[in-house]
Amino acid sequence: SRVNTAYSRVRCGVEKFFGTLKRSYGIARTKYLGIAKNQLQMDLVASCYNVKRTINILNEQTKAALRPA
Repeated sequence: SRVNTAYSRVRCGVEKFFGTLKRSYGIARTKYLGIAKNQLQMDLVASCYNVKRTINILNEQTKAALRPA
């Protein structure tokens, strides 16, 4: 249905992010008993994910700019 198609576009991006956290960063469950410690860990992991993704995007753009037309 159209509603499912609309939801799947959003869900795809979210699931990709959480899948990367689980697969690459080992974040399948929380490690600490306090909310503050778990929040800090997730913030740090999300920051690392963003830095890594930014580097990959910049590398792709650089490679595309260097390709002959």
